[in-house]
Amino acid sequence: MNLKEQLSNWDGKSTDYLGNLYDLIKSDSIFVDQLFDVLTEESLQTATTWLLKHALENGVLLDQSQTYEFYSNADALATWQARLHLLQIMPMLRVPEELRYKLAKFCRFATEDENKFVRAWGYNGLYELANLYHEFRDGLDVVINSAMETEPASIKARLRNIKKNINANWQ
Repeated sequence: MNLKEQLSNWDGKSTDYLGNLYDLIKSDSIFVDQLFDVLTEESLQTATTWLLKHALENGVLLDQSQTYEFYSNADALATWQARLHLLQIMPMLRVPEELRYKLAKFCRFATEDENKFVRAWGYNGLYELANLYHEFRDGLDVVINSAMETEPASIKARLRNIKKNINANWQ
């Protein structure tokens, strides 16, 4: 069974299935490229981005072209879970300079997502970009402070962590 078929067999819930699939494919030197081949297929995006995130968490390194390809496809991510995974990957995978504005736009849209997890991680994505590219620092405190007034407690926890990181790293 090829990777696309294995991804198609996922029930949409079981991370055990995806973890086992990762264990099967991780030794294949081209598994990341195979994931990129199906990244834009909406029905496979959640599983694909989960596997990419899991691979990065387990020490897999993407080369520059893979990194560029991953972030270039940000706008093609249709499921909230896939968008969340991209946002969660940002602290682990440097956003290429050429794509910084595209990702800033992606993160700003994420802060308006109906899903609270995506919103919280969207703010974190803005912080990650500002940490890499100082041009994004101006105004971030205003965005964070404004969100602290309007967002629910679940998002405020992430915002407090961002503020703590800003105070620790940017002073």
